[in-house]
Amino acid sequence: MTDSEILQADTITVVLGGKPFRFSEPVRRVARQMLTRINRTIAMLPKGPDGRPLTNIDPKLLAPEQMLAMLPAFDDMLDFLCEFMPELARDKSASDNATEVEIGRAWSAIVQLVSRPFKAAPDQKTST
Repeated sequence: MTDSEILQADTITVVLGGKPFRFSEPVRRVARQMLTRINRTIAMLPKGPDGRPLTNIDPKLLAPEQMLAMLPAFDDMLDFLCEFMPELARDKSASDNATEVEIGRAWSAIVQLVSRPFKAAPDQKTST
């Protein structure tokens, strides 16, 4: 099995605007492009007390001031989802009515799926 076949094997379903949308794991080149966009969004996330971006993006668990600081990132996440999910981009109602919880969950699920092939396996060492 080739890398392309492995990468295209996984599909997840996310819910936005109350509607399900399927996302298939992309080929490696597209995954690299997506990771570049993901890093841009991570840079927009508010910083925690330790100076690192808040990675818990569940609005239900954020303090009100953190939630307000997250709003631009949620819009960027939704733009990312529309950019890489043409079906969502065509469904204006779903994208316009997606809640922050839906956006955060969908974005996180896709980030995990897209980044998985780039994480070193436990038996692989990265060069320094």
